[in-house]
Amino acid sequence: MKMTRQPHDQYSKEALLEILFGGKSEAQRPIHPKEVYYADISFEPPPTLSQTDLEKVGLLGNMIATRCLIEYFWTPPTQIETCLCLMKLFSWHGDLLREVKRKQKEAKNQEAKNLPQVLPKVLPKLWILTTSASNTFLASFDFKPRQSAEWCEGFYFFVGEAMNTGIVVIDELPETLETVWLRILGKGETQQQAIKTLATLEDKGPLLDNVLEMRIKNEK
Repeated sequence: MKMTRQPHDQYSKEALLEILFGGKSEAQRPIHPKEVYYADISFEPPPTLSQTDLEKVGLLGNMIATRCLIEYFWTPPTQIETCLCLMKLFSWHGDLLREVKRKQKEAKNQEAKNLPQVLPKVLPKLWILTTSASNTFLASFDFKPRQSAEWCEGFYFFVGEAMNTGIVVIDELPETLETVWLRILGKGETQQQAIKTLATLEDKGPLLDNVLEMRIKNEK
């Protein structure tokens, strides 16, 4: 499946699709209306996806526990590229809003007036993955770190939670098992260290081999 002209982007997007447990994932989700824009990956967790499955891929599992768009950048995104990512997310939100309104109208649901309170709980998130990002870039969008039990260094979020957007700066992630499936999407030493770590795991299954095979294929 052709997703990008850049081999590094191609590898990372194919690797993400491989890691995403066979959920309802689309490469190059069409974004409209006037001009067609494509999101790198849209993901909807399949009903069979368990907490155990999510834990196998560490913090990436936290990211994909709910519907999301994933945009990957081998080189740091520009401000315009980041704004386009947000546009794709909000376009999806708009599609969902129209679908809910249509269904409620058809069912003559009396709870339609509560739609604004219900809808935000199910809105997809946007995750921007970049191999690196400058402090100037992060500050320009007011991205702030949010280190907690759920996230760690290298994760940044809009101050306003309603934006449903996070950015992962891969070369800032700590070298732990929780981040290894994200660091394998990084550059140079970051990626090599992640590969070495994964190679030592007893329970890595076929996933690592499949991801590495994609990397080799796209570097040819």
